[in-house]
Amino acid sequence: TTEDSILGCLSQADIIALSLTCKQLYEQVSSFNRRAYRIEKILGRWFNFRQILQFRNLQATTGMLISGSSAPQFFDRTVYEDSDLDLYVDHKHARIISQWLLSIGYRFKASTDSDIKTLEMGLNKNMPELSGGRDYFQAVAVLNFKKGRRAPIQLITTKDAPLVMVLDFDYTCVMNFITHNKAYSIYPHATFIERRSLSLHQSEHASAGILKYETRGWSNVEYLDPIEYSNPASSFAKGSRRIGDRKCWTISLSPTLIPEIDIQRDFMESNTWTL
Repeated sequence: TTEDSILGCLSQADIIALSLTCKQLYEQVSSFNRRAYRIEKILGRWFNFRQILQFRNLQATTGMLISGSSAPQFFDRTVYEDSDLDLYVDHKHARIISQWLLSIGYRFKASTDSDIKTLEMGLNKNMPELSGGRDYFQAVAVLNFKKGRRAPIQLITTKDAPLVMVLDFDYTCVMNFITHNKAYSIYPHATFIERRSLSLHQSEHASAGILKYETRGWSNVEYLDPIEYSNPASSFAKGSRRIGDRKCWTISLSPTLIPEIDIQRDFMESNTWTL
């Protein structure tokens, strides 16, 4: 529609400002948001409609999260053509996810910088944490799947809840994730309005990631001003936060109309963390 063509060109800050001008524009923006923030726009690069429903059912039953570079694309209404689909799941559920991917035509592809040479090695529940590779320090295994010319799917398995790894990412602009029924951005104002990303860890891997996101439009913040840190209204204020709190950007995904998926709770909003 003409409305989508116009609103689709605006930044998130401009869309918010527009929605606050009058009731009519607020309703138009709300209608646009329902169309723009559809999970199919992200997952459609890897799965067909039926497979997307199956995938969301797997999310509901295993707690698998979409995160990494995939989630900011959803919130930013954009596509990084060179990006993988990054999935995070408790290692005990890795086999069922892997079997489903194989059943729809994906194949395991060993990474050249990993000791995992076969899928069965990666699914070994007694495997210790990775000490090398791409520096997923809390990962049990990083499994890559490929199908034709599609971008890879990367399944990162964790020893703890996947959210623990998300909250320990190297920089804040990627602290976004998607469950079977909601999408959460933890630092939305800094990430999508100010386009700032706070570095939380120093490493060669972190530096490479920071450079990548600088090319995608984010400015890197290495050190917080004490005034900003002590200001309760700032994005990076000290103190405890909760998933889904007023500083989060939470988007409810369109229902699947499949009761066993839609009635599943993800319990994400009972989790807290401190910067």
